[in-house]
Amino acid sequence: MFSAPLMIARRLVFRRERRISSHLKGTVLGISLSLIPLILVMIVSSGMIKGITARFLELGTFHLQARSYNQDVPWQDIGNQLAEEHGIKAAFPVIQGLGMLYSPRGRVGVTLKGFTPDMWEKDQGFRDFMIVEAGEFDLSDPEGIVVTSGVAESLGVEVGDRVKLLTSRTSSSGALFLRPSFFTLKGICSTGYYELDALTAYIPYTRADSILRGQGTHYIGMKIEEPFSGIREIKGRLARDLGMDWYILDWQELQRPMYSSFETSRNLILLIMALIVLVATLNISATLGMLVLENQEQIAILKATGSSGFQIGLVFIIAGLLTGLAGVLPGLAFGLLLAVNINGIIFALESTLNFTVLIISRLSPLSGAPVSLDLFDSSYYLETIPVELDPVSLWLAVLFTLAVSCAAAIIPALRAASVQPMEILRRR
Repeated sequence: MFSAPLMIARRLVFRRERRISSHLKGTVLGISLSLIPLILVMIVSSGMIKGITARFLELGTFHLQARSYNQDVPWQDIGNQLAEEHGIKAAFPVIQGLGMLYSPRGRVGVTLKGFTPDMWEKDQGFRDFMIVEAGEFDLSDPEGIVVTSGVAESLGVEVGDRVKLLTSRTSSSGALFLRPSFFTLKGICSTGYYELDALTAYIPYTRADSILRGQGTHYIGMKIEEPFSGIREIKGRLARDLGMDWYILDWQELQRPMYSSFETSRNLILLIMALIVLVATLNISATLGMLVLENQEQIAILKATGSSGFQIGLVFIIAGLLTGLAGVLPGLAFGLLLAVNINGIIFALESTLNFTVLIISRLSPLSGAPVSLDLFDSSYYLETIPVELDPVSLWLAVLFTLAVSCAAAIIPALRAASVQPMEILRRR
């Protein structure tokens, strides 16, 4: 039933030597060119969202946080117990609060984080993303402090300098007291993300407990094996084991505004790209309509020799599918090729632009010193774009294009099926 329509559709689309019909070349090219940015945006945006989110999870919020309504619990002991739970790689007590750091050359407000000295050794994810620019990430000294690069720049300090930390405390009577503390700078680090680098300082947990007692936020930060897939099961188990005095927050709750913003932006861009593919694919309808008019005599002969209207219509439906497939294959291949090599392409573009700017500055006496151009600012995003290949999303893009191709062929198929052979043959 389908073999004859398939053979005729192949001859309709691929005329000779398996070359695409001249009528369909523009349509196939349009589908391919429209599919390339869709595939590129789909892969690159997924990788960027996961890369930026992973950086925040490892350096900012942890994968899970266990918080208690009772602030007098033994945080370190419970953290050690949770670290032995199945599925949890590491668990650390953390104290977080606010303060003002001073130096002779500046001052800056910071988010204080109190970590245990062994965190740097035990947390592989924290080490992978944190870049130590000077000194070392050492919190073994009660008077030691590690600051991010933005804080160090605002204070104008180097490793070994003394800084003053000013924190506040409210007495039982409601009076506000300011408390100064002094630290020695042990290290300067960078998270690779501007927002974190601009306002974070790390101090030893015991010192933070003393300085921020009654004012800071206590929690146990946990890292698990699969933060993007296996978090709900572990969260439910922890909530049952810890009891009613505790509540568990996962990274999706802690970073909901940021993650939702990323996903919304990504979906809007994908929608625009999908509409471009839709418009390009709908050209199949006009092109097949022209083929129906040009091949009315052949259609009349087929119907006169016993072919049904359904079979004739099926020929053009299959022709639409083959046209979409002819556009999908090169579009998918080139889209994947660009996505996999996106970091090299960006580097090549930056090098070309900077070389052009350098040549112009050398030739023009009024241009001044050359300015380095960055297409991808790692201070605000990532040093490189992670490439995240999602087979499900790729298949959905392919199926969407093929489905629209078949749908676009319905009107020409109906027109072909309604051809009256006697009228056509009488005119001929």
